[in-house]
Amino acid sequence: HGIVELRSSLDAVIARLESPSFEVAVFGRVSSGKSSLLNYILGTDALPVGVTPVTAIPTRVLFGPQRQARIWFAEKEPTTVPWCELGRYVTEQGNADNARHVTRIQVEIPSDRLKDGVTFVDTPGLGSLARYGEMEALAYLPRCDLGVVLVDAASTLVAEDAVVVDTLHKAGTEVGVLLTKADLLTAEERTTAARYVGDQLASKVGYDVPVYVVSVKGRDAELCDRWFDAWLVPRLREHRRLAQASLRRKIGLLRDATIAALHRRLDSRSGVDRGLAGRWSAAEAGLGEGLAKLESAARERPAWPGL
Repeated sequence: HGIVELRSSLDAVIARLESPSFEVAVFGRVSSGKSSLLNYILGTDALPVGVTPVTAIPTRVLFGPQRQARIWFAEKEPTTVPWCELGRYVTEQGNADNARHVTRIQVEIPSDRLKDGVTFVDTPGLGSLARYGEMEALAYLPRCDLGVVLVDAASTLVAEDAVVVDTLHKAGTEVGVLLTKADLLTAEERTTAARYVGDQLASKVGYDVPVYVVSVKGRDAELCDRWFDAWLVPRLREHRRLAQASLRRKIGLLRDATIAALHRRLDSRSGVDRGLAGRWSAAEAGLGEGLAKLESAARERPAWPGL
């Protein structure tokens, strides 16, 4: 039926059907601490971090017997690169606007938290002048099974954060929000900030979203451990059931979108048919009148030689 606007949603469903893993994707504005959070959770320094836009391509981190990075390209065969060269492909500095035409990056590390088929995805920062990375992150939104949206606790919630949360929710993905860099706040400020962000999100999206305060520095890193144990671990333990539930939600949303698109096509065509019928009636009358004039002119024309 040519409903090409649903092709990306269908691709996402097919990708999930073909993949046995449970994907947890981390989203957030530039320098909100996505790579630092994942490095802490997985006990690694695999993902580059920095104060400028770093991640340029969504980077999937999954279990492997040894540390290595696999890179896929649009125009050439995939390659495995040494650990020290990952920045040449994954960072905005080493691969600005994806000049190397990287289509996929997969990092393998021997972490116990990845053994049961869980994959973490580090996405490019939102709100950056490096627009290519932002588009990559937004395109990845509907593909994950669980979404974690990071907001810098020292800044404030912006409309873009709420849009990401709502887009994940509408894609059938469970989502939670983390206020990062909580080591910069007092205990009272953390409580106030979490309540404020939760209230603001609820007013913007129309439903409650869990909000946690975390840090990965010093003694305050226990906040991240607490969130991991209270919110993420139960979901990781149930990841097979949750992955199936996520897939069912995605298929249901795709089905509804397909039905709606077909209805729009049918309504549009029936409207066109009604309009064409009226125009054809008017054209038919005009053609009849024109043919009558032509016949009259043929009878009355002078017999010019050779005409």
